[in-house]
Amino acid sequence: MIRPVRLQSVLSIIIFWALVKHVVANFTLGASGTSFQCTDRGNLWCFGNASASPAGLMLTPIDRANMTYEYYHGTSGMALCRTQIPLQKSESDPTRTSISFSTSFRFTIEPSNPYLRGDGMAFVMLSEALQGNDGGSFGVFDPLGHQSARALAIEFDTFENSVVGDENNNHVGVDVQDVNSTLARSAWDVRLDLAGNYSIYSWIDYNSSAQNLEVRISSNNAKPSLPFIVYALNLFDVFNPDELVYVGFSAANGICPCFNFYTVHDWTFSYVFDPEAIVQVSPTILPALPPEPGGGGKVQVALIAGVSLGVVLFFSILVIVGLVIRQKKSNRPEVGQVLRQKKANRPEGGDRLAFSLDGMDLGFSLEFSFQHLCIATNQFGEESKLGQGASGAVYRGRMPDRGQLVAVKRLNPDSNQGLKGFMAEVSIISQIRHRNIVKLLGWCNDRDNLLLVYELMPNGSLDKALFHPASPESVLPWKLRFKIISGSADALYYLHEGSRQQVIHRDFKSSNIMLDQDFNAMLGDFGLARMADHSQYPATTQIAGTIGYIAPEVAGSGKFTDKTDVYAFGAVALEIACGRPAYLHQEPVEQIFLVDWVWEKLDRERLFDVVDPRLGEEFDAKEMKLLFLLGLLCSHPNAGSRPTMREVVEILGGRVALPLVPSSKPQPHYLSFVASDPHQSILCPDVHSTSPGS
Repeated sequence: MIRPVRLQSVLSIIIFWALVKHVVANFTLGASGTSFQCTDRGNLWCFGNASASPAGLMLTPIDRANMTYEYYHGTSGMALCRTQIPLQKSESDPTRTSISFSTSFRFTIEPSNPYLRGDGMAFVMLSEALQGNDGGSFGVFDPLGHQSARALAIEFDTFENSVVGDENNNHVGVDVQDVNSTLARSAWDVRLDLAGNYSIYSWIDYNSSAQNLEVRISSNNAKPSLPFIVYALNLFDVFNPDELVYVGFSAANGICPCFNFYTVHDWTFSYVFDPEAIVQVSPTILPALPPEPGGGGKVQVALIAGVSLGVVLFFSILVIVGLVIRQKKSNRPEVGQVLRQKKANRPEGGDRLAFSLDGMDLGFSLEFSFQHLCIATNQFGEESKLGQGASGAVYRGRMPDRGQLVAVKRLNPDSNQGLKGFMAEVSIISQIRHRNIVKLLGWCNDRDNLLLVYELMPNGSLDKALFHPASPESVLPWKLRFKIISGSADALYYLHEGSRQQVIHRDFKSSNIMLDQDFNAMLGDFGLARMADHSQYPATTQIAGTIGYIAPEVAGSGKFTDKTDVYAFGAVALEIACGRPAYLHQEPVEQIFLVDWVWEKLDRERLFDVVDPRLGEEFDAKEMKLLFLLGLLCSHPNAGSRPTMREVVEILGGRVALPLVPSSKPQPHYLSFVASDPHQSILCPDVHSTSPGS
């Protein structure tokens, strides 16, 4: 007689299949699951100094018998799950909804010295298995803080790096594509020391319906009810929808005499295609079915075997589907290739553009049809026009498919500069991402119409907000002005030293600084910008830019460098302090150029005479004097005496003192602009100088 199967077993099977219906990946590694394996056939790809042991996953070497700085400095390691994760159910999925995922892990960061810590670690998602550099790059990003692969990282930062705006040496941040966190919060807020040499528990949950990412941290395994960080995120803004991504961890130590030991003890990860199912999934291994006493064991074994066979079949199908998706992706032309194919038979202008775009890295931006943008801008009507420039006009638009507000820049295709400007903006701005640089959403080269689509900045441009406010009551207050110039400095510093290749903007001015809803500075208009390797000096070119912002050496050489951008930054800094444009041809001779006028006031020790009168007494006098002197130093007649943008950022942040500034305008002492290195000073020493404290 065959005994009936226990109801408990049947329910276990039903629950198991109910979960499998939604959960397509669910693994646990470490102490409470399968061990971490860095071997050739293991479950992890391990790079650099990463290794696995019974103690867990070690991301950098741990050899307490050798605690010398030389052994540990510059060490880094990355470990990625060998199984890649698809971001959407299928290419034919009509909802085009990304996965939702939930991951939790326990880690320990042990510093070599409580006061001398290494850089930190990160949970990472990467489109390619590429390890980055050590130090502040966390083993994720390159030396300049970027990733050539598409990347999302949650950093657990234990070293304060002021260059990227770190708040302290104990914070959690969200990094999208580069090491500059788009959102960060101090771990001291919840009384946690990330490098306290005790277990830190972390939970990271992404809900595709709500399009938000939640991060939680704790010193025990009880998941906090309130998230530590909530970040608005669409995964498809970071990764391509049909992409397979790697997930894992990375950590690094820098070159200072300080280092950490990083150990991941446990790691669970699960993802679902149904966002509502994520809360139902327990990220642990399902327990085995209980044994059945007596003769029912055979029936239960048969049931378990059947279920196991079904599970194997289910996951085999998943693997096959994943391989098919991957194969389709590898056979699919990139966005740039599609663009080039579309333009292959275009007449002259289109052919030139298609040829120039060949091989270009087009980043995350998309191509729009001209008809689509006509609808968005109400046929480019005058009522939609935001402004008009030499290279074209800018229009306000609303995308018909999703209602997103955009700024559409329509360039003049007949001018060679219009074509060059289009190519420059697409090639440069599509490759850079920074919190103070406008985001290029897409472009159009349809029927020889050249258009660029940007996110709309609700507060317009700095020049309008500064010189032409809507009413006397809406004059920019000093606090916002100082915030804007600081953000602008961050943007230029990133272009000069933080991007993969150095970018010289060549047209830095107040009308090209846009303001978002919180009056953060957003640098735009890269039509005159040029990109070059950091080790190269730019070639001599035709003079470009706007009068009042062009450095004096350009007239003799036609050569633009990072120091010519610094000169323009100085002019904008003085505009913010004085409330008037850098160049006003109708003013008395001594006041036509703002830089010269402020030098003259400094020489007469009447610097505050040129403070924007609309501010009244509502400004910080120390900050005002700092901005005046920094603006003059940046606009020094000699390129070699100007600071770098790195130094400007440090000065504005109060981390370094302002160097002495000449008390009167120095005479230029440059020799041959073309032959000399613009970074070298050929100045006679200045005798009389001024400092902010004098």
